Amino acid sequence: MEPKYLIAALGLMVSIVALTKLEIKWSMNINISSKPAVTEKSTPEETVPTEQTLELASEVGADYSQLKKLLVSGKFKEADMETRRLMLWIAGREQERWLDEKSMAEFPCTDLRTIDQLWQEYSYGRFGFSVQNDIWEAVGKDGDKFDDRVGWSENGKLLQYQELGGELRSPAGHLPIAFWCGGGGCLSGDKQGWFSAPQMVKKCKIR
Repeated sequence: MEPKYLIAALGLMVSIVALTKLEIKWSMNINISSKPAVTEKSTPEETVPTEQTLELASEVGADYSQLKKLLVSGKFKEADMETRRLMLWIAGREQERWLDEKSMAEFPCTDLRTIDQLWQEYSYGRFGFSVQNDIWEAVGKDGDKFDDRVGWSENGKLLQYQELGGELRSPAGHLPIAFWCGGGGCLSGDKQGWFSAPQMVKKCKIR
């Protein structure tokens, strides 16, 4: 091959190599710029529970839609009374307005679990029977210490139902209240309720 043709061929090869490198770099820039921006994960406080989060299961056909609605709306004191109404209905104790030992022993675990899960879900794990049971165990099953820890007593005196809080900022385990007997006496909306959360949580193995 004549020298002038050889030089031309080499020049063409150099141009092709340079163009190829330019295309590769351009392609990489497109791939990098097209990647979605990395965002920080939402914290639990920023995440709003969805309507599909829980299955509202019941062994007796209980309707938990109103309880869920109240909890989603942050109306925790009203949700407490709805919890009481539901549990009396489930146990068939609406006339008596309190739960005796037999009704607690026979209370369906599926329903107790649903109520507990609803409270936990819409309070970001602050409220619920299982939360209360964990605190009960943590204070050595001491009623007075429990009342103080969950904010049901003040200066050693058990507060009246109307004096108790109903906000998310209330102490952990503060709700539900309607059927609890603490160290200083029984708590309920009409002062006639009796419910041993630890006994039922243990029976149903709720965590």
